[in-house]
Amino acid sequence: MAAIHRRLHQAGAQLIVADIDAGRTTRARELFGAQVADVGRIAGVHADVFAPCALGGSITETVAAQFHFKVIAGGANHQLLSLDNGDTLQRRGIFYAPDFLVNAGGIISCVREYLGATNAQAVLDEVALIGPRVLELADRVRVTGAAPGRAAVAWAQEKMAAV
Repeated sequence: MAAIHRRLHQAGAQLIVADIDAGRTTRARELFGAQVADVGRIAGVHADVFAPCALGGSITETVAAQFHFKVIAGGANHQLLSLDNGDTLQRRGIFYAPDFLVNAGGIISCVREYLGATNAQAVLDEVALIGPRVLELADRVRVTGAAPGRAAVAWAQEKMAAV
């Protein structure tokens, strides 16, 4: 079972899970008391956080219009089919934490390894900055009014231009 399930359960979250593999949802129900939702209906579930962790491009305009979440933050790559879908989420009051920000731990580790860094603590220290960076993104969104996906892309472009 995914580490995210275990950590959320330990933090007291009530889990609602969906997966095309019924064995995974059965394990989540047994291990964490998770409710199981049909994959085709997960977009309509009422919950605080939606964490898409497998399929990229799954947040389309139609899907975004069905959401009843406060936050979207998951490990899947390229969750929004387009930044326009992020605009829809923003208009609906849903904060989308872009995948390339919240899911940066893997790339941080790969880059450190590629550069020859052998200090695991350095990787962990850098990964620990992801949370504060999400909060900084939220501040940028408040100040600019831009949707989080667009604000994150602009921020990334600023960082790249500065290098």
